[in-house]
Amino acid sequence: MEHVFCADSTGAKNYYTLMQVAQILWTLFCHGYCKRLYEWARRATDWALALAVAEGLRTSRLPPDLPPVGQIRFGFW
Repeated sequence: MEHVFCADSTGAKNYYTLMQVAQILWTLFCHGYCKRLYEWARRATDWALALAVAEGLRTSRLPPDLPPVGQIRFGFW
């Protein structure tokens, strides 16, 4: 398996694991949660659900008191 953004095997494994997690989250959220709660989601295709989720994320406002963007590091000394 190859990935264009990395040349080592560890990066490719990490990318593949991340894609598996994303697929599991998509399945749980859209096919489980959305389709159980909303009638329109039961009739919608996966593409329409993805567009609806993307539009919702695009138009939602973030609260102004969020911490600054950056990495979260857990210090274990």
